[in-house]
Amino acid sequence: MDKRLLYLDFETFWDTKAKYSLSLRGKNKISTVEYVRHALFKAFGMGVALDDDEVKWITGKKVS
Repeated sequence: MDKRLLYLDFETFWDTKAKYSLSLRGKNKISTVEYVRHALFKAFGMGVALDDDEVKWITGKKVS
């Protein structure tokens, strides 16, 4: 069986003033799990592609 590549790119809400971002450093840094499980988490949508296929956009309502 050949290996295939699945690409996922989530577009999500973030707010550095509220210390809610994956790009925070030092004592304010949060993990991916903390980010996704946080009350502020919102997925606006995601891009999906398999191997070299065209990227498809899925809206936030269908992601959740």
